[in-house]
This record gives sequence, C-alpha cells and structure tokens, in this order.
Amino acid sequence: MAQPTAQLPVFSIIADAYRYVWQGRDSFMVTAALPVVALALFDIVVYVLFGPLQSTLVELTQDGIPTDDPEKAAALASEALRAAGLGLGYSLVTFAFYVMFAVAWHRKWLIGPEQITLWSALKWEARKTRFMWRMIMLGLIAVLAAALLMSLVQMLGNFLGAGALLVVSVVAGLIFARLVLILPAAAVDEPVSLQQSWEAVRGNVWRVLLVVVAPALPISLALTVVMLIAFSVIEAAGLADTLSARFATSLLREAVSYVGIAVSVTALSVTYRHFIPKGGPQINPAPASSE
Repeated sequence: MAQPTAQLPVFSIIADAYRYVWQGRDSFMVTAALPVVALALFDIVVYVLFGPLQSTLVELTQDGIPTDDPEKAAALASEALRAAGLGLGYSLVTFAFYVMFAVAWHRKWLIGPEQITLWSALKWEARKTRFMWRMIMLGLIAVLAAALLMSLVQMLGNFLGAGALLVVSVVAGLIFARLVLILPAAAVDEPVSLQQSWEAVRGNVWRVLLVVVAPALPISLALTVVMLIAFSVIEAAGLADTLSARFATSLLREAVSYVGIAVSVTALSVTYRHFIPKGGPQINPAPASSE
C-alpha cells in the first residue's frame, strides 16, 4: 500500500514558480526566443493567407451553405476547408513549439541548467515525441471521461441543469490531475506510469488541479489588459491594418503567453518532485524467501 504523501503546499509552489522564472529570466529569454518569434511570424503568414477567407466565414456563420446555388455552395465549402486546414496547421505548430519549450523548462528545473544547451532545448528528439504523445493521451482520456459523464447526465435527465458542463469539466480536470505526473517524468526520462501517477497524487488531487490551473491565471489577466492597451494605441495611431502592427502585437502576445507557460511548467516540476523522488518511483525489493 502506498505511503500517504504530505499535503502539497500549493500557494508556496506557485509563488516559488514565479520567483524561479523571474530569477532565471535570462535563461527564459534564450529558451523562449525561437518559439515566440517563430509563432509571431507564423501568425503573419496565416493572416496573409486567411485574410481573404474572413468574409467567407462570416457569410457561412450568418447564412450557412446555400442550398439553391450548388456552385456557390461548393466554393464556400472549399474555402471553409481551406480555413480549417490553416487553423489546424497553426495549432500543430503552436503545439510543437509548446512541447519543445516545456520539455526544456522541465529539465532546467528538475536536472539543472548546466546539463542543458540551447541546441538540446530546441532540437526534436525521442523524449519530446514521448512527451507529446503523453499530452495527447491525457487530453483524450480527459475528453473521453467528460463525454461519458455528460452522456450519463443526459441519460438521467440532466438533473444538474446548467451546472452540468461545470461538473463534467471539473471531473475531467481531476482525472487529468491524477495522471499529469507522467509529463515531467517524460521530460527527464524517469519511469512513471499512469498507475504510479494516480497513486502518488492520492489525497492531493484538488491541490494538484490548482497547481495545473492557477499559476497562469494572473498572466492571462495581465495579457488581456496588455493586449487591450496595445490595440488601443495601435488604433489611435491609425496602424490597425498594418502587418507591422500585427507582428508587434503577436510578438507581445506570445512573449507574455510563454511567461505563463514557464510559470505553469515550473509549478508542475516542483509538484512532480514533491511526489516522485529523483530517479523515479522507489520500488521496494521483494522480501528474501526463507529456506
């Protein structure tokens, strides 16, 4: 039977995560520079390609695909597929850069900066593939659990009413929190399974969920305020439709977003080490048989 684990000091961990990112801001800027600049540039590319499709999507949203004009319907459907493809491409690139940064930042806290170079942080390797697939797997598990629970709620007559979505989301989040330790484990090549993560978090699941969700909330609020100010300044300067202004705002958005990612990843690394000793879970040797 697993030994009980001390309660997770959530607010102390979050404060330490912010402090760690601030103290390591030079390392952060080096590690995050490529993702931030690349995503801002990619946003410009998507905007240039996607811009002409905006009126099409507005028309589709308002009127739907026309049934009385097959030729126009086919053209609109083609444009919608193109827009979906661009959106999917942007999401995949964003996800890939997130994986690169998250693995490097997990390793920075869990292993130490002396063993990490810029090249090792940015190059794609087996551990990043493993981390990526584990993220996808956790997402699918959470979504499947939410779908099953929502189906059960609907079968029982949706007795939760408007709160059903909130309850389902919280349950899915709790399941994600029980399994999330496999992510930092993948980043540092330590053998932690889904079952071991589930057992390790026992008794602390709500605290782990807070560690997953809460660290980036102040950054998200700050990002909203900063972007509103930036858009107001750009609008007042008459630069709203220029690519340079869009690039500047994209660069600002990605930079602030990656601060939030760094804080969240740091908090998860601290949480991981709270539960899992260095080297991975300790396995007690089987007792020697008596003869």
